[in-house]
Amino acid sequence: MLAVSAVLEKYFPGLRAVPRKILHIGAISVCAFSVYIIPQTEYILIASGAALPLTFTAVRFGFLKDKRTGRRSWGMVYFIAVFWLLTYFFGARRPELVFYPMAVLALADGFATLAGEYLGVRRYTLGGDERSLTGSAVFFFLAAGILLFAGRLFSFIPLPEGSVGFLIFIAVFLTFTEAASSRGRDNIWIPAAAAYWLAAGSAADLGTEAMLWPVLLAGAAYLAFRKKWLSGGGAAAAALMGAIFLVSPAPIYFLPPLIFFGAGTLLSLLPAPRRGEREKPPRRTAVQVWANGGPGAVSLMLWMLTGIDALALASVAGFSAALSDTASSEIGSRLSNKSWSAVGLKKLEAGVSGGISLPGSLAGILFAAVIPLAAVVSGLASVPEATAIAVISVLSNYADSLAGQFLQEKNLRTDGTWTDSDREASSGIRGGRPGMTNDAVNALAVSLAVILTAVVFMLRG
Repeated sequence: MLAVSAVLEKYFPGLRAVPRKILHIGAISVCAFSVYIIPQTEYILIASGAALPLTFTAVRFGFLKDKRTGRRSWGMVYFIAVFWLLTYFFGARRPELVFYPMAVLALADGFATLAGEYLGVRRYTLGGDERSLTGSAVFFFLAAGILLFAGRLFSFIPLPEGSVGFLIFIAVFLTFTEAASSRGRDNIWIPAAAAYWLAAGSAADLGTEAMLWPVLLAGAAYLAFRKKWLSGGGAAAAALMGAIFLVSPAPIYFLPPLIFFGAGTLLSLLPAPRRGEREKPPRRTAVQVWANGGPGAVSLMLWMLTGIDALALASVAGFSAALSDTASSEIGSRLSNKSWSAVGLKKLEAGVSGGISLPGSLAGILFAAVIPLAAVVSGLASVPEATAIAVISVLSNYADSLAGQFLQEKNLRTDGTWTDSDREASSGIRGGRPGMTNDAVNALAVSLAVILTAVVFMLRG
């Protein structure tokens, strides 16, 4: 298939995306059916495991790339890696959790690209690559068709667990996931998300109610976009994250992210530093949404799959830590003109990452108690559990400052201010590690809170 794709791409350039999508649809479809054609999954793991480093090397050195855009074909590496992982975990026990995710990736994603390329109307972007309404509609209908009918067409493939409404919800979720992805990463997120929802199955199934949440979440996300609180990608990310919490056996766990996003938005709208007028805050992007909320969302997903209660508490801690850090930054920058390093307490220049201030530190401690208190009132946590979460949130906040001081990339702009983006810098990196942005530091600190909370409550038993 790779040879056919290469020949078509070379001699028929007018076909545009067709050669690459022949490879995409054909190769991934073979992977989807392979778990039923070859019952010994060890052979599949060996073959795909051998293909992974070879493909990585070919992409890394530019042998496999899109000739139209010049991009290296990292999507090929991503899909092989995800296929290997799905086969390793589910190939022998539940092969349908390999088939359905890979079939959706092969057919829905492949034909959606072709439809968008040749028939696309009303193009849009949700923070990722440009998409079209035509392509997204094709993706949704094919994804829904695969989930609803593939098991009926092929008797050897079990039907997915869940009601019709739940399966349609999965198709909607995957459509938004595909639309918000960029640079081939949909080859990761589409099969990963499909496998998660299908593995959660009846535990997450809310019947026809599951179809209502995408409508409500999309409406709320659109409102946040119109109010300029979130970018297009940020709104899509918030809607996807909200679905993870609401379509679950305990929708009450939506409370911590709701408090975090609500309080975080209000904090960003506080009067600007040393001015009576309001400063227009930048829209939060998808990267910022996932950096702050992703660790908590992943922890809740693991709780859904395993039933380990410590993971649900860890999810609460993730959002508590994120709110503590947000409050420290927003209030500290408005009430203090000075900041000091987290270690050594040396006075820092304005804008240098890793700084702490008295108002910011006090705000971080105060807001670290907000979500744990709500957890006690709502029954998500006991008083001792909430106390532990609050303490861990404060520790995570300090760890964020430490990472900002020692790890976060520091670059100097032409106007003398500091930034963590080398694209805005006037010279080389002045400190920290390349690529360690503020969002990366936030994700690291929130992940620390999630992991520490999970370990503490697992050890408690």
